[in-house]
Amino acid sequence: MARFHLGNGARLDRLNWMGDTSPAGLRRSTAMVVNYVYDLGDLERNHEAYARGYRIIAARRFELMAR
Repeated sequence: MARFHLGNGARLDRLNWMGDTSPAGLRRSTAMVVNYVYDLGDLERNHEAYARGYRIIAARRFELMAR
């Protein structure tokens, strides 16, 4: 799913803890779900970043969490 959205120019926007509490969601992703945003002004740039170097464009809050 992520490859589809990121490859089409979406930005990783939000992490939803306990977003999928179904048995499958708990097993596959510890119930975590993410939201993607398609900003028309950034689609091409985001797509190229992912297509050329698998660079994921994410909201600032993800960058802060990664640190």
